[in-house]
Amino acid sequence: QTVKNPETGELLWQHETKQAYNEQGLANRVTPDSLPPVEWLTYGSGYLAGMKLGGTPLVEYTRDRLHRETVRSFGSMAGSNSAYELTSTYTPAGQLQSQ
Repeated sequence: QTVKNPETGELLWQHETKQAYNEQGLANRVTPDSLPPVEWLTYGSGYLAGMKLGGTPLVEYTRDRLHRETVRSFGSMAGSNSAYELTSTYTPAGQLQSQ
């Protein structure tokens, strides 16, 4: 994206974002100008397993065998020593029981 002064044609601002795709054709990485890449970590048919900014985990998801989210870990050390964790449980009928 480029923005120019309409009167002088002088370049005011320019921005470029690069995207990468996995084997399934799903976007899994976005790299804005001079910034660390944002990555989507997926598994299977595209289920989201987590996100990273550069090499720093932002969020990680733990799922049960039905791919329902059971734990969401936030923070700079998501997973083992996360800053915040959200746990979800489900009824036998599959309804959200608690968060």
